[in-house]
Amino acid sequence: MKIKHIVFLLAIIVKVTVSQAQIVDFFKKNAYTIDTIDPDVINFDDLSFLKETLKDVDMIMLGEQSHGDGATFLAKTRLIKFLHEELDFKIIAFESSMFDGEREWKRFLARETAAVEALSRFIFPVWTQSRQFQPLMEYIDQCRENGDHLRFCGFDAQPNNMASADERFAVIEQLISTHALEVIRDSHPYLFNLFFNPGVLFRSKPDSLQQNLILKQIRDVGKLIIQTTDNVQEIVAGRALLGFAEIMYMFWNADFQHPESCVDVMNIRDRIMGENLIWLKETYFSDEKIIVWGANSHLNYNRHLIEQGSEIQMIPAAQYVKNRLGDRLYTVAFTSFDGQAGTVFRPADAVPPANPKALETEWAGCGDDFAFLDCRVLPLTNWLHIPQWGRLYGYGDFKAPWAAMTDGIFFIKSMKPSVRIEKGIE
Repeated sequence: MKIKHIVFLLAIIVKVTVSQAQIVDFFKKNAYTIDTIDPDVINFDDLSFLKETLKDVDMIMLGEQSHGDGATFLAKTRLIKFLHEELDFKIIAFESSMFDGEREWKRFLARETAAVEALSRFIFPVWTQSRQFQPLMEYIDQCRENGDHLRFCGFDAQPNNMASADERFAVIEQLISTHALEVIRDSHPYLFNLFFNPGVLFRSKPDSLQQNLILKQIRDVGKLIIQTTDNVQEIVAGRALLGFAEIMYMFWNADFQHPESCVDVMNIRDRIMGENLIWLKETYFSDEKIIVWGANSHLNYNRHLIEQGSEIQMIPAAQYVKNRLGDRLYTVAFTSFDGQAGTVFRPADAVPPANPKALETEWAGCGDDFAFLDCRVLPLTNWLHIPQWGRLYGYGDFKAPWAAMTDGIFFIKSMKPSVRIEKGIE
């Protein structure tokens, strides 16, 4: 413990004596210049340093500041191509429905659909309706044609309304029938209604008695599926049901206006996502390396190190995975200095100006449009191991020791917005 205190004091001394010019010099010497984020550029010489960085990594998480970061979508797509082709990552897990992802993979594998249809039926439209996400879907199609699949799946328990309710229910009913369990249309009406119209249960809060009945029926069926099969594809459906019950409990009981008043409830979704990712790695894809697509806020760890706000009470999905996999997990947070962001549901707008003392402001002075910093190699006395201003979470200003919260940082100097595919390129 004394040694840790000494290291921390040394870090403070280093920070006090480091000038802005020295910080800029630090980025110039330690950050790798990335030539381009264009997914069509398949000369990966500028990413070759990652071969050593990731040589013992089984799972890599690729985040984003917000869901309106078109330039980040492109950068992640190029990274995914590199990871798949050069480092043999064969699985990509999205922050979207685990249940629907499994169903759509089967249809895609059977050549019933192309990637654009399959992914649009389980991944949230904030991505699939973005022009900057289309190259990834095209690449997944190409991999199928080349016989070198990039196998997609989901790890979220949240429902979506992109697929028909009848399809969802048919999957569950088939599993019930296959394992000689009771038919649930009559015996489990709440579960049937859930799959017929999942949105209805989120539009109003049932009383406590109804909540208990609904959650019990869903949990009972999920447990029955898991207990009566060794088929991991069927277990996915059971796990999805158990997770969905917890998500409903969270929506019914969370105070989203005052999240600090219900921390345990607010953390439910991230806990489920973390547990799902661990299960995917250790059980379903135990011999494969996995890419994870999601938001920085879910895919970094040690949020308790943030100096201010209720955010310190959030336990991200990556925390659970990091605790389990250790250095076999590598997280990448994306951040930017200026530019525009805008989701497919709202017009593009200028991102908030960076804090003059933020790491993005200092990094922008280096001249690189794109760069990558490997935080793992930084000594504990490095200035990024003590609280610094940064905007990695939704462009908000947070003061934190970022090198202790992510394994790598991908810097994009000027963000470009996500553009809805119907609008064309702006």
